[in-house]
Amino acid sequence: MYVLDDPPRRLPFAEERVLAHECIHALQDQNGLFSVRFPGSTDGMLAQQALIEGDATLGELLYEERNWHTPIRRVADRVMRGFAMEPISRQIFVRNPALANAPAVQKEVLLFPYRGGAAFVGALLSVGGYGLVAKAFAAPPVSTAQVLHPERYARGELPLSIPEPAPPPGFVAAQSDVLGELVTRSLLLRCNKALDSIKAAEGWRGDRVVSLHQGGSTLTAQQWVLETELDARELAVALEKTCPLAPSTGIVIQKGTRVAAVRGGAESVETSLAETWLAVPLLTPETARPLGEVDLKPIAAQPDEPSYLTDGWLRYPAAGVELRIPPGFKWSTRAGVELTDGGLDATTSLRITLSQYFPGATEQILLGVSRAMASAISYSNVVRIGDPYAIKTELGDAMAQDFEHDGTMCSGRVVAVPLCRGEIMLSVVQTWTDTSSANKLKRAVESLEEIPFSTYCDRLTR
Repeated sequence: MYVLDDPPRRLPFAEERVLAHECIHALQDQNGLFSVRFPGSTDGMLAQQALIEGDATLGELLYEERNWHTPIRRVADRVMRGFAMEPISRQIFVRNPALANAPAVQKEVLLFPYRGGAAFVGALLSVGGYGLVAKAFAAPPVSTAQVLHPERYARGELPLSIPEPAPPPGFVAAQSDVLGELVTRSLLLRCNKALDSIKAAEGWRGDRVVSLHQGGSTLTAQQWVLETELDARELAVALEKTCPLAPSTGIVIQKGTRVAAVRGGAESVETSLAETWLAVPLLTPETARPLGEVDLKPIAAQPDEPSYLTDGWLRYPAAGVELRIPPGFKWSTRAGVELTDGGLDATTSLRITLSQYFPGATEQILLGVSRAMASAISYSNVVRIGDPYAIKTELGDAMAQDFEHDGTMCSGRVVAVPLCRGEIMLSVVQTWTDTSSANKLKRAVESLEEIPFSTYCDRLTR
């Protein structure tokens, strides 16, 4: 990464995050953490990349939060929340058109080391801090299943080894690989719903895929071993589904906890190879707990009772919130509770964050707003006018900043209020060109006053 030597030029916020990420890689290298040797399989390579990139990604987020006094474990918990219940490619907004339009399996494989790795490192940090992360670098995960399910990594649950099959007469073995749980569920996304794909692959205990050649034809065979027979049946059903992206599945056979799929040849050849291969004994590796007696919890799924909107009210049982949504406002509960309103004359955002309140929060948030406006493409020519100044609002003291955009004066203001004894913070950000739009803020604040904060604090901070 190259950084221009131009002191008057402030590094854009997005580039500053990238620089923080790459500096962490430099620290990893200085401490000998790149001495890890990647295994010779796709699954093992992705698992160890996840540890390296996950450490840097979480560190990048901590750098971003450095002025917000957000505890490390709370940032880690935020990264893990809901990760296991949604494909990675749907969790990250992709600006690159080529990647956005790429097949699901390519997006999942490319993004997994960052998003999945950050969730894995977050699980380590939540329990044992960076001391536990250091232990993980000494004994890296060997499968994407261990990254997706940190509790399996802590137990030392290693993949079962499936020997290569004996080639049918006339065929020659060409390639062999282990794809792992992540690639398996990504392939299932072609013809299955997201949650069905994740559930069908989560019982993964091992797999192997081989390519067999005969002249100009190729026979592709893959076998999986699952935790239970029910897991194996769910995978077999998912594999048998066809769609325009996968019009042919070949032959799929389940035997106990094992499933084989073969395609590319005559049905008799496919069936014979699958049945013969399923009878080959598995190789069970010795287990060893990489973290000693430390256990890790499964990455948290989404709440059993997700948030929903009915009759103009936001119901969020997991946090004990029932909140009337003001007209024109949108809502989100991905990182607390957020109400946003974007209009031609004003934008208002109210967010109850998981960051701890701290003195000077308004100035830090305002700085972030002005920098974000200046770095956004649609606000590339925003100029700050004067210095921030104190104002009064319905919620109390606030900070404001004037801007000029394309010759139009606009203003922004920020309020930060401690909630739940300072464990969380309500922040209100508003930018406007028409001061009469401040009424929108008043309506939103009145809605927030209806929250039963005693219940909310207990559930959300927990």
